[in-house]
Amino acid sequence: MRYGTEFQSAASGAVARAAPVGIYELLAISNSVAKLEELVTKLSTPASANFRVTTSNGLESAVELLKKGYFAAVLYDNNCNTVSCWEHLHALRAVAPDTAILVLCNGEEDSQAQRDALSCGAQECILPSDCTPKGLGRLVRNAIERQAYGRSDHGRSASAGITLDSIGDAILSIGVDGRVSYLNRVAEIMTGWRREDAVGQPPALVFHIVDELTRQPVPDPLTRAMRGEVGVGLPANCLLMRKDGCEYLVEDSVAAIRRADGQACGAVIVFRDVGRQRASARHFAHLAQHDGLTNLPNRRLFGERLENAIVLAQRHGRQFALLYLDLDGFKRINDSCGHGVGDQLLRSVADRLVHGVRASDTVCRHGGDEFVVLLSEVDGAENAAASAATILRILSAPHSFAGQELCITASIGISVYPHDGHDATSLVGGADSAMLRAKRGGRNRLGFASAT
Repeated sequence: MRYGTEFQSAASGAVARAAPVGIYELLAISNSVAKLEELVTKLSTPASANFRVTTSNGLESAVELLKKGYFAAVLYDNNCNTVSCWEHLHALRAVAPDTAILVLCNGEEDSQAQRDALSCGAQECILPSDCTPKGLGRLVRNAIERQAYGRSDHGRSASAGITLDSIGDAILSIGVDGRVSYLNRVAEIMTGWRREDAVGQPPALVFHIVDELTRQPVPDPLTRAMRGEVGVGLPANCLLMRKDGCEYLVEDSVAAIRRADGQACGAVIVFRDVGRQRASARHFAHLAQHDGLTNLPNRRLFGERLENAIVLAQRHGRQFALLYLDLDGFKRINDSCGHGVGDQLLRSVADRLVHGVRASDTVCRHGGDEFVVLLSEVDGAENAAASAATILRILSAPHSFAGQELCITASIGISVYPHDGHDATSLVGGADSAMLRAKRGGRNRLGFASAT
């Protein structure tokens, strides 16, 4: 059966047609229908890559499919037939010498089985922990690129060089002597080494990697792979140090290059810059937890910090306070001066609030012209009231921007844990009610959730 844009049976003699540009044709082999469906699902998600998967429940039908059409990679389930597994790998390699073969391992610790699979022609052993949509897609793509490199006479022909230079990932290899034998164009850019200067150098000199936190060198994965170590790869948070000192956060895939007899004659690594990807992830995570106008924590993040404050206060027998603040007369300013001025005023208020409390405290824009301040540790209501009075004073000073000065005051309600509540709902509700009483009492003043 074929999944993707089509759904067909391997038994019907379906032939792998030329895939659209950017689409890799894959062949998945397993005697488990559930396993095949799982692979198809994972390789069809946006988190994976652009793959089109054909499935086969046995070696015979798989061989026929490989004879009839080209597949970029074969995924072979190690549980398909454990007795004949290595014979199957030899048969697949014989009929598809240019195809990357990946073996799906059933356990994390069977390093001997992994070595056997690699010696029988597998390009990659995939552990259960790697079988996430993103991880599986990355490993398949890396294996395809390494296989393309391997069948190009290790990058020495002109046409192979053009092909490898057009690949978006960096490729670097070492020869049987353990020295650098090839870099593609992307690897030249990321390492800062020209190909002609890098060839013959120790891999650790050209591919200089350190731990992002400790800045200590990371053992060279290429040499380790050629020695036959399994599960070789960079640990998380590795930096590639370019020749000029520029740094790249990288992820990689590395494997030995093997002759027909299974003996290692070198190693190749495919790596890429993931710094932008991580920065983008952090950016979106920040947006999900912060107010877009003031850049203050939003209600979601504030709720998490309030819950943490309750847990810590219970554990250590401490008090903390919640200030619920509403600007007085903000609607009038917003309507008369325009929303642009109103937004600038809110940003100015947010900035003063942040600078008016401790670094350990949290200021949140709760919505509209309402703010909430979490005072992480106080000695009681009087201490909280002193902080609130400071906030009233700093907010009442004129706000200057756009060639004009605006004055604004605020009404603040105060609740103290545990005196005014033992949970987030009661603390926020008590401070909100106290703020409304303060506003009704004349504005620019404080109110308490309960008598102290």
